[in-house]
Amino acid sequence: MVMNFSILNLDGKQFTPNQIYNTALHEILHALGFMGHSFDKNNVMYITKDSEELFDDVRKKPSDADKSTLELFYKIKPDITNAKELKYDYIPYLILGDEKEINENKIYEAKNYIRKAPTIASGYIDLAQSFLNQQKYTASIAYLEKALRLAGNDNERHMIYFNLAVANYYDGNYELAHFYIQKAEYIKTDNDLLLLKAEIFSKEDKLNDSIKIYKLLLNQNPNNIDYVIPLTNAYIKEKKFFQARKTLKTYLKNNPKEKNNKKIKSYGILLRF
Repeated sequence: MVMNFSILNLDGKQFTPNQIYNTALHEILHALGFMGHSFDKNNVMYITKDSEELFDDVRKKPSDADKSTLELFYKIKPDITNAKELKYDYIPYLILGDEKEINENKIYEAKNYIRKAPTIASGYIDLAQSFLNQQKYTASIAYLEKALRLAGNDNERHMIYFNLAVANYYDGNYELAHFYIQKAEYIKTDNDLLLLKAEIFSKEDKLNDSIKIYKLLLNQNPNNIDYVIPLTNAYIKEKKFFQARKTLKTYLKNNPKEKNNKKIKSYGILLRF
């Protein structure tokens, strides 16, 4: 994970070395698995609206609660792992709750953050993403538009434009989705944007346009099954069965262990002829 830090706070004041250290520590704990925040000021993962309130220019250390939470995370059965032997004590839903509970907790936290920092975009972005998970697209779009008015830099605007494109895509408004993709591309183009654009083209039956993008993505990362499957499907819709078969065969040649992947096995007839 790459982390970029600003040397200035929202008031234009320069952060101190301790504030930068504490910010990095907070974000590293997020990277290690902390999904949300704490409401206890003694914890590194405390939720706050400004640096002074959290740091007071004193170098922080993880609290016992921070350490215990992190330890608990790594006792949960992993979704993916490179370990040959799995040792775990808990399964995720016993600790974190099911998907509905997790999303409701995210909404609660985002609303709390907004109350603390009503002029900062990130709380509205988080709330919009939670409503998007609940398929409440109108609410998601409304909060993203609010976040857009408050966005303070291009990174935030890029994230908001992307999420607006996603929300409109799922809401069936492909024209607006394209509009927000274009706005995001003015800032920077990445693979997530390209993949979304290809999926919209596919929904619009503009299969040649979607195929071009899927091929571009696959050339950049030939072992990514999330590019292989939609490209295969686009070829099948175009009745280009040879190209579809070739796409799958090339992927399996490079990834022989994937032959039992359910996503691949569903194309069994195509692979046999």
